Amino acid sequence: MNRVFSPMVRVLSGFVLLVLYLVPLGQAGSGIIDRQVARAGHPMTLLMPDSRWQAERHTGEHTDEEGDALLAHPGDPMPAVILAHGFAGSRQMVAAYGYTLAHAGYAVLMIDLPGHGRNRAPFARDDNVAAIGEAYELLQGQPEVDITRVGLLGHSMGAAAVLHSASEFPERYRATVAISPLYTPVTAVTPRNLQLQAGSWEPGYLEAARHILADAGGPSTDYANGRARSLVTVQRAEHIGILFRHRSHRAAREWFDQAFDYRAAGSNDHHDWRLLGWLLHVAGWALVASAIVPAYRRQASLERDLVRRPMQWVGVLGAPLFATGAVVVLDRLVATSRLGGVVVGGALAFWFLIAGTVFLVIAYRRGLPNGDDVVRGVGLFVFLAVAVGVTGHLAWANWVLTPARLMRWPLFAIACIPWFVATEFGQGDPRRASRWLWWLAQVASVLAALLLLARLVPDMGVVALVLPLLPAYFALFVYLGSKVRRPWAYGIGCGLFFGWLLAVAFPILS
Repeated sequence: MNRVFSPMVRVLSGFVLLVLYLVPLGQAGSGIIDRQVARAGHPMTLLMPDSRWQAERHTGEHTDEEGDALLAHPGDPMPAVILAHGFAGSRQMVAAYGYTLAHAGYAVLMIDLPGHGRNRAPFARDDNVAAIGEAYELLQGQPEVDITRVGLLGHSMGAAAVLHSASEFPERYRATVAISPLYTPVTAVTPRNLQLQAGSWEPGYLEAARHILADAGGPSTDYANGRARSLVTVQRAEHIGILFRHRSHRAAREWFDQAFDYRAAGSNDHHDWRLLGWLLHVAGWALVASAIVPAYRRQASLERDLVRRPMQWVGVLGAPLFATGAVVVLDRLVATSRLGGVVVGGALAFWFLIAGTVFLVIAYRRGLPNGDDVVRGVGLFVFLAVAVGVTGHLAWANWVLTPARLMRWPLFAIACIPWFVATEFGQGDPRRASRWLWWLAQVASVLAALLLLARLVPDMGVVALVLPLLPAYFALFVYLGSKVRRPWAYGIGCGLFFGWLLAVAFPILS
């Protein structure tokens, strides 16, 4: 790409992509009030349509013929929906539903469940229902909200939480949407007005949704008595991708419209493009970096002395399997899924430490970083933090570390550094296409070994759900590594960033 586009073209193209990110952000927030609130220590975000904006959009509109949904006017109390994210998620992960519903005239309350995001309470699945109850109590104090019309929406772990909540308190919640649910007992009466969603590429969750629908009495449109039931299959969507599909957002909105017999004046069918805008934004940063970062000379002769060829192939293919075996053995002695006081995240850091160390021992002779490597590595981390982390916080994933998470980050980062140092040694000359063969090799070996780990250690099964994100992150690292051109600098920068991802995503136990 660098040979085709001049530095000036890359810089200009990059800045265009950077600016384009502002469009979906502005579209999502236009006419929406965003309040950061909390109750009982649970951080929440309240989204509501601005009544002044609603009034402007309502000008010139008229009610439809008798028999259509109630057309609410600006200033009328509005229905509300509480959103609950899944395991290793946060409020940001379900924000696309929040903006879609807010633009349709709903008050939306998104919560960080215990142990997740910026919630400092320790993780405990049983506490999720209580946290949702606190969200309901907070809504009772909002004068704009019609507390007699409150719904729930949850994904994965959050789906189980909203199903339990709606079954336990049917008088509170008039409609529930459960996305990618685990099997949860329901009846033909509770929850009231239940919609289930699952992606066609997550067969286990789709099957669970079918069992729940059968227990709930099968498909129905009896909204008046609270017995409406439906299953929506979102085509070509897996467990995480379903959260960003407009088909899923629209189906949820239409379900609440029917259950509440509601349509707000001035509402619109909002398309949430923030994730696409963020991806273009990251591409823009990469283009700018490729044009302005100095072409540091790679220490090719030194690296030839350090690399044991062809043992690097043995390392990249064998070290992940060895790490999986080590974690399986350790799991017989301690609960590996709770290492470091972080559910799953600590075990993943340990896994990368073992895999990376074995990889270095097998494939490379001793070589240590110098001060220049450290400086460039920290610079790479800062770039990734700004271009990917901070901007991603606005689109789909929390980036803010609580104090308890910040304490664990250095340990997780140190654990991840050996793997990225080893892979960059193997990737070699940044000008050669063989770097992408290495990307494919490490992605295949890491995914296969972690899938095996998820199968052999049941408490680590959730790892399989986050694996689709790894190829994209590794591809970004491989591309940026061609600019850094120093294995230790690359390893330090990527290790610091990947350790941050482990610390910020997975639930905290203490």
